[in-house]
Parts: sequence; structure tokens; C-alpha cells
Amino acid sequence: MSDGYFSFGSQQSGNNLVDFLLGKPDFFEQGAPFAYKLVRVSPALFVNDEWKVSRRLSLSLGVRWSPWLPFQEQTADQTVVYSQSAYNAGTVSTRYPTLPPGLLVGGDPGVPKAGIRSFYDLFDPRVGVAYDPFGDGKTSIRAGFGIYQDQPIGVGYNNMADEAPFNLFVSVPFPGSFGNPYSGQTDPFPGTFPLPSTQMFPLPMSPTGFSPSMVPPTIMQWNVTAERQLASNLVARAAYEASEAYHLYGGDEANPATYIPGNSTFENVQARRPEQQFTNIVSVQTAGTSSFNAVVLTLEKRLSRGLSVTGGFRWSKSLDEISQTDVSHVDYTKPNDKGFDRGPSDFDLRKQFTLSYVWQLPAFQRLGMVGQHVLGDWSLNGIFSTHSGFPYTVLSGLENSFIGNASGKERADVIGNPNLSGGRPESAKLNEWFNTAAFTYNAAGTFGDSRRNSFVGPGFADFDLGVVKSFPIRLGHFAESQKVDFRAEFFNVPNKPNFYNPDATVLDTTFGEVLSAADPRIIQFSLKYIF
Repeated sequence: MSDGYFSFGSQQSGNNLVDFLLGKPDFFEQGAPFAYKLVRVSPALFVNDEWKVSRRLSLSLGVRWSPWLPFQEQTADQTVVYSQSAYNAGTVSTRYPTLPPGLLVGGDPGVPKAGIRSFYDLFDPRVGVAYDPFGDGKTSIRAGFGIYQDQPIGVGYNNMADEAPFNLFVSVPFPGSFGNPYSGQTDPFPGTFPLPSTQMFPLPMSPTGFSPSMVPPTIMQWNVTAERQLASNLVARAAYEASEAYHLYGGDEANPATYIPGNSTFENVQARRPEQQFTNIVSVQTAGTSSFNAVVLTLEKRLSRGLSVTGGFRWSKSLDEISQTDVSHVDYTKPNDKGFDRGPSDFDLRKQFTLSYVWQLPAFQRLGMVGQHVLGDWSLNGIFSTHSGFPYTVLSGLENSFIGNASGKERADVIGNPNLSGGRPESAKLNEWFNTAAFTYNAAGTFGDSRRNSFVGPGFADFDLGVVKSFPIRLGHFAESQKVDFRAEFFNVPNKPNFYNPDATVLDTTFGEVLSAADPRIIQFSLKYIF
């Protein structure tokens, strides 16, 4: 049996340490060790044909068959499904009839052993076009389109094998004391594996289950590129890149407590939940969306004496509701309202410029051995990159919605102008990146009125340099197959500080401060023997 643990979320007093000293945890959780074995077969077929329509036009047509087959758990069909309709109908599991209604497991009537359905009829097209509009070989227009299916996530099964009915796991909200967290409940430990069908489970429980409506996540991608040779060894490109995705993974809260004005506290959260047999219910769904659009401009020049330079600028915009998930917790801020989280992606970079070069220095033959083996045949490469800052969300830090999921995603309310003068000294910016007085905790019963990822952090600029020299080793028969590469690499050559986003949680004492930065200048040397 594993040790239980208490968690503190500043919900009682507004401070974690004070909650600890008062003996007022938010949760007590305890579970037994678990084991599971996932097996999945992933077949795929692809057919492609290249069609030369004319001397100036080529087509590439293809289709991929890639069925969506979920993992099969081999030890005890350890998959869980939470069905709201089954709960409303009072339907209970036939494998574990002691579970509350609505909580079904793999192998129950109407429930696949894998928990979610398989989809075999997925045929994804691929189309590519290449066109020379003038027929002179100096201009090309290329376009492509494809549909793709994301695959089931194995980590999504972790919580199911770690919780009832396959494992003993207890979550006690706001336990009475450290000494007796099970006050008013039954302590179920120890237990056996697998648990018998007659096992009685402590209620309320906190399950994670697949939604019966899960379907394969679908991604559509397309692009159009125009390329033109402007002069000898000078090429310009302009590209439009885009994608749209539907049915993306995410976890939603399926049993939020009802907010009652003037009568909602953290202690009575459970009494306000619509389904009293459960605390939190993490409903694993495929209901998310995302979109990405970008314009990319590139200029490439190849000069004499082994020097080539490439520069590019990208303007882009990426939107979604959640940017990453392991589908084992609540991802959305507001239950049953994915649109509340629609906004810039966590990785959204609106503007980005990159300039890179490679310069192969010649061998100085006229200087003899020194010129050839010491001064010559050096390779220099470097990359300069700069981009706008990453977005961030101003959070409240308190669960003032009183729905009982403690996801930490509730946002602050905006009560003023968040912007400060851009002409301030850098030290002032680091101490207060935005106007902290413009935010306050979200009002009771709400999730905050500031938008997700609506603010932008510090920008980034960096220059990296690499120097490489190869020394051939001439040893008889192996004269051409052995060499030693010396490499010197310089990261962040100007040692410019590149700061991360500020602390953006109202509850924190460092609210609004920039507290961390990327790496300073780093220099490293290496020798590599190649044979």
C-alpha cells in the first residue's frame, strides 16, 4: 500500500504554509500500487502516384489508410467509461455492480473492452501540385493538402488503472484532520489485485473515464509556396501555411459543484455536487479544436568561396483551447464551455526572424602544410534568431468559482489598464512587467473575466556561432576513412539576457515580477574521432 498524502492549495487561508500550520489541507489522497499492460496493433497502408500532366505541371496523389485502434489492457481490461446518460438512467456496471451508476468498465454491455470504439474506415487523402508558370525553370508554385489522424494516447490509461474499480484510490476533500483523514468514511486498505466484483468502494469517489462519444482527432494541413530565382544563386520564397484540427484530446470536469450565492464554501463543495457518489469526474473527451495560419518569407543567397546565407521572416497565429494534455486531469477552466478557453496557443509566436549562414573557408594551398592543415579548411556557421514574446494568462490563484476542481486555471478579473509605459528602465520592467493594480481575484461564482493568453511576455534575441575543423588521419590503407573533428560552439555570443514570462498569479507575492531567464553565454569545445 502506498502512503497517503495531503495537498494544500491556499484555499482555506489564502496561504499554503498557513493552511499547513492550521492543519487545513484541501485534499487527502491515497492509493495502492497498480500494474497494467497495454497492447496495440497499428496497421497502415499508403498508396501514392506521381502524374506528369505536362512539362510544366506535376501532380502527386495519395491516400493513407490508418485505422484508429485503442490500446487493449491485458491484465483485467482496466478501462473506465463515464456516461452521463447511463448515470441518468441508473445503469450500473455488470462487472462491478457496486460502482455508482454511470461508471462503466471495459466489457460491460455496450462498452468495448478497450473502453472506446475502433474506427477502421479512415482514409486520408494527400494532394501535391508543382507548377512552372513561365516554363523557364526559374519560378515554381507548389501546393499541398493532407488529412491526418492523431492516435490514442497511452498515458491516458494511467489514472484508470490507479483508481476504482481496478485499484483502491481514495480522495477525501477537506479532511477533518491529519490524524484521522478518514473521519466519516471507511478506510478500504489493504486490498487485493484484481479486486473482486463484490468489492465495496468508499464514496464519494473521483474517477477518470473516457467519454462514450470519443472519435479520432483529425488534423487538416495545407500550404502554398511560390519560389523565384531572382539572380544567379539568389532565390526568394513566399509561403502560406495553415492547419485546422478537430476532436482534440482534453479532460473536462463532469461533476462541478453548483454555486449558491451566499452559501458556497470550500467545506460544503461536496454537498453542492449534482452527483453525490462522486467528487471530481475527469471526463476524457475529444472536443477540442485548433487553428494555425502563417506567412513565411525567405531569401537565400549562395555566394562564392563556399558562403551561403539564408534569412526568413514568419508571421503566424495559433489558436486553441488547450495546448498540451496528458488526458489525466481537468484541462478546461469552465465545465462544458470549451469556448471560454479559446485563445492564443501557449507556443504562439506572432513574429519571428531567422538569419543563418555557412561559410566553408578555403585551403591556403600556397602556404604549404601550415596553410592547408592549420589555417585552411575551417567551417564557420552561425544563426541569429529573434521573435516576439510568448503569451501568458493572468490567473487568480484562488478557486473562487467554488466548483471544487482546484484546477488552478481560474483567471483574474481586470479592473484597470494592464499596460505600463514602454519607456521605463529595464529594472522597472523586471520588477513590474505589467500594471499589477489592474487585476484582482475573480469574483465569487465566476472564472474571471481576463482572457486566456491575452498578454505577451519579453521578446527573444540570440546569436549562436560554430567553428569546425577536420583533421584527416592518413594511416596507410585507412587514409580516407579516419579523421578528427574539432568543434567550438558559442551559444548566446553577446550574452544577452532573454527573460521568461513574469509571475502572473495574483495570489503570489511576486505577482508581475520577471524571475527567470534563458541561458547566458555558453562555450563548449569537443573532439570527435571518426573512423
